[in-house]
Amino acid sequence: MKILLGLVILCILATAVSADINIVEEVVTFDVDYSDFNDEDQETVTSTTSTLTLQNTGSDAVDVTITLTNLPTDYIYTNKIVTVPAAVDGVSGEVSTTLTINVPHEENSGEENVATVALSEGTDTATLRQITESMLKLDNLKVEYTEYKGSSESDNFNDEETFDLQEKVRPFTEMSFTFKIKNLFDSDYDNDKSDLENIELRLEADDDDLFDESFEEDYNFDDLRANDKDELTITFNIDEDAKATDYTFDITLEAEDSDGAKHKIKRDLTFEVERERDDVRITKTVLSPTSLTVCDTAFTMDVGLKNFGSDRQRYAALSIYNVELDINENIETISIDDHGDNDDIWNRLFTFDLPSNTQAKTYSLDVRAYIDNDEVIDIETVDVVVGSCAQDVPEEEEEETVVVTLPSNDTTTGNTETTTTGTTETQETTTVTSAAVIHTIEDPYTTEDFVVAILIVAVILILVLIVAFMIILLK
Repeated sequence: MKILLGLVILCILATAVSADINIVEEVVTFDVDYSDFNDEDQETVTSTTSTLTLQNTGSDAVDVTITLTNLPTDYIYTNKIVTVPAAVDGVSGEVSTTLTINVPHEENSGEENVATVALSEGTDTATLRQITESMLKLDNLKVEYTEYKGSSESDNFNDEETFDLQEKVRPFTEMSFTFKIKNLFDSDYDNDKSDLENIELRLEADDDDLFDESFEEDYNFDDLRANDKDELTITFNIDEDAKATDYTFDITLEAEDSDGAKHKIKRDLTFEVERERDDVRITKTVLSPTSLTVCDTAFTMDVGLKNFGSDRQRYAALSIYNVELDINENIETISIDDHGDNDDIWNRLFTFDLPSNTQAKTYSLDVRAYIDNDEVIDIETVDVVVGSCAQDVPEEEEEETVVVTLPSNDTTTGNTETTTTGTTETQETTTVTSAAVIHTIEDPYTTEDFVVAILIVAVILILVLIVAFMIILLK
């Protein structure tokens, strides 16, 4: 009985000792970079985990075996034994270590829990998380835009997670994104595993009122071989009615490598749209007719102004000028309400006479918008192309078709042949039934033909007279 009681006490003590080992971290991570695959026959890359800390609250040092449970079969790991020192004066003994794992080309980019860290002593565990780098890289993003005062801006971004434009953006202006991407796989790695395919880009704004209906969210790149690059530029217009506020673009790039793993990049682009107080722009300059010649006497131009600013304009103005065409229009004190009101647009149709000495060439009209009647705020150049007068085209001569029909005993349908003289757009052909048709050429009569004919007639008359005299003499 005493022996049995002693064994029970020993088991309890052994359990108490094993229960004194704890893992400090809840999650242990290891980074994987598939660009480390640099040989065609390479099956795994080596990765080392973040620090794993073990604590011992017991009075004796303990040898602990660290195992990984539920690790995928293609991963290679060798159990590790560490000694955790005993606690001293109430302070837990502690040891830090790392684990080494051989990792195959298998997981998608991003974070994935792949196993559980377990100990031979105690019941404490931790999650083993793989962090896989994307082999699709956004090398550079270039954003070109117009800042709210009207100047052109260009911002470049590389490794940032969030992109913020340096200046505020002007509404109803063009914005362009140029994406430069790269395949990070090593060119010495197996081609059947390192190509990036089905590369897709998605742009999603947090407010659809930012751009007009022509904006598209989805785009595609060409496939990339290992270490190759590609570039794509997307251009769109900020909507004229876009509110003055902050906007965010969610940028997502996705691809699949030729071994089936997926690679993704996510970035955010933020910027602010701002309206200037004074912002009158020329929005329309339409010429009619669109094609002019020096034979024309006049043309029209439909001109439109719009107030994109937050202030009402009581003294807007417009000028149209070209010295060669003798054009000098000046309209002052144009009243246009602030943006968003019904009367924030002004239109007028101008008629301009062409001078009699106008030459065939291109004339540039200088069109300017003003505030306060004399402060230039917008300039447009409109080209008027004047061509030469159209040349008269001579009428074409009619064709003449001659058809000659000869008698025939054949009861079948005859053949028809035609000869054509002159030039025309249409031909007239006669079809003759039960007759043979021949092709003749009519030559014109000359002076020699008439002389010969007269001689023949004279000879015949002389012969007739001789015959008549002979008959009289015989009687």
